Amino acid sequence: MIINKVRLRNIRSYLIEEIEFPEGSTLLAGDIGSGKSSVLLAIEFALFGIRKGELSGDLLLRKGEDEGYVELFLSVEDKEYIIKRNLKRTSAGVSQESGYIIHEGAKREGTAQELKQYVLNILNYPKELLTKTKSLIYRYTVYTPQEEMKLILLGEKDARLDTLRKVFGIDKYKKIGENSKIITTKIREKQKEIAGFISDLNQKIDQKNNYEKELNQIKNNIKIIIPKYEELNLNLKTKTNSIKNYEEKIREENELKKKFELNNLRINTSLEKRKQNSEKLMQLSLQIENLNKDIVVYDLEEIRKTIVFKKQVLETEQKELDMIKNEISRCLLQEEQSNTLKKDIEELDLCPLCKQEVTTDHKDKIKRQEYEKLDKLNLKKQELIGKKSGIENKIDVLNTELEELKEKQNKAELVLYKKKNLDEKIKEKSKIENEIELTKKEIGIFNELNNEINEKLKNFKGLEELYNKEREELEILREKFRKIEIEKVRFETEINSININIQKITKEITEREKQRDKLNYLTNLKLWIEESFLNMMTLMEKQVMMKVHYDFDSLFRDWFNILMNSEDITISLDEEFTPKILQNGHDIDYSFLSGGEKTAAALAYRLALNQVINNLVSELKTKDLIILDEPTDGFSSEQLDRMKLVLDELKIKQILIVSHEAKIESFVDNTIRFKKENHVSKIF
Repeated sequence: MIINKVRLRNIRSYLIEEIEFPEGSTLLAGDIGSGKSSVLLAIEFALFGIRKGELSGDLLLRKGEDEGYVELFLSVEDKEYIIKRNLKRTSAGVSQESGYIIHEGAKREGTAQELKQYVLNILNYPKELLTKTKSLIYRYTVYTPQEEMKLILLGEKDARLDTLRKVFGIDKYKKIGENSKIITTKIREKQKEIAGFISDLNQKIDQKNNYEKELNQIKNNIKIIIPKYEELNLNLKTKTNSIKNYEEKIREENELKKKFELNNLRINTSLEKRKQNSEKLMQLSLQIENLNKDIVVYDLEEIRKTIVFKKQVLETEQKELDMIKNEISRCLLQEEQSNTLKKDIEELDLCPLCKQEVTTDHKDKIKRQEYEKLDKLNLKKQELIGKKSGIENKIDVLNTELEELKEKQNKAELVLYKKKNLDEKIKEKSKIENEIELTKKEIGIFNELNNEINEKLKNFKGLEELYNKEREELEILREKFRKIEIEKVRFETEINSININIQKITKEITEREKQRDKLNYLTNLKLWIEESFLNMMTLMEKQVMMKVHYDFDSLFRDWFNILMNSEDITISLDEEFTPKILQNGHDIDYSFLSGGEKTAAALAYRLALNQVINNLVSELKTKDLIILDEPTDGFSSEQLDRMKLVLDELKIKQILIVSHEAKIESFVDNTIRFKKENHVSKIF
């Protein structure tokens, strides 16, 4: 969502005003009380209307006026919308009147509640997170009033945790548990009903067995070929999966070759660019030979790009680590399933389907198959554990490199400040030198990537030959399987002919067998819900909460470090999402922080919460906008300088900042100034 323009009439200190908002970062500047925050309240009112206890009509409508309105122009995924809401003063107070929404030239009028529902659909907001009194998602992702985030940090931890669980969608697991208990009660009632219906099932089965003795001879014949049939079928599936793996590797090989060619093109382009810049540099060097003797040159842009690159690599490695952990979990689950199957087949004496005795040979065959599967799983698990250890080492190295780059970045910014009085030629030379250095590093990176690709391509040597061999073996297996399948079908046809004699009794017990199966299903379902599903939900809840906490804590630390840039104070989140602050080696409470430190903690918490929610609730359409209300209250001059780093890191299409700090104007793309004269706010 991008806000393009807002029109105000008789809203708080405004008589009539129209304010346009460009993309990029925009500062709403002016003295305290000049009307900056009123614009933000008007935008929120246009979106969601009046909310009891949070945004009242009496707060919005200008004193002494009977009517007013807010007209909001916004873009959502390149679609334009105009939303208008009206206020009217009556004897009972200030109320909302009907308004309208215009989209693609079509005007849709509606009540305040209807407009709110339509806006929810436009922004794709979860309805359960926008109540009559609070707009949690909007508050935590787009706009939080100046002091509200500090109140969240200082509030009751249980209330804060419950609110965050609701925002993150984790409270649904509690509802699942309550619903599961209702289901198991219904299952027990149904079990009693079915048990009475199938009480004579065994008697009818005995009658049917007398007929089925005639089929024993044919069944003995088919038993001989069933193991061969199943073995061939299993081998066929295994071979098919093997071929799919080869095909996937071939696709991977082709992708690596494409990347190799692309990197070569990039290298040639970078070499040509470096040549051109070198020629320019030689000409400039003759003119400014002695200008930079006392200045150490740092390539600040390269450092920043390297930091971004390292963070991207770190994120990629972390994702791969998560995938490997999930794969290890799946291996452990498959091992458990295989061990269970071995135990069950060992204890099985009578086949539940054909009522025949399960032979020792058949049991041994099943166990051999499972042992083979366990061996493969163990090999795979060891390989994954090795990969996991390697990636964890890479992550440690990347974190160390990032810390070093940040320290280097601070030094480079100091040098940049000292060089501001140099003439344009020095600036041009510095720019060209930076470009040459960047090009050199890019060439090194691309060459390194190509070396890695060449190493990977070695693993695919002879792949095509192995693939063709697997295809030939697959065709042989298919031919064998077709032959034995024909023989199996012939025996089954003979069995079907004999079964005509027992159809009558089968018909009588079919329904009871279905009910028996249903009873078994209900029993297993009830057991699964009580012993597996509820435990699984509990585990999932813990895992989701841990993942959210990890992401939240990591982002919270990063933003706070950017804002403070001090080794004397560190911050993190405890298990209840409460800031844990360590200053000079001692734990301190949030309330004992200085004004600037409190603001830094609140802003870091706000930005981390914004990113975590946007990552979790991916369907939100307000990710392109964030509004910061007095985000630098109490900041020192150095902290104000670091706000530029915050704006650079946010990478959001539209950032609106309300502040009376003049220094922020140097960090933003645009500035809108507000002033109030004779109790009327205006922009100029």
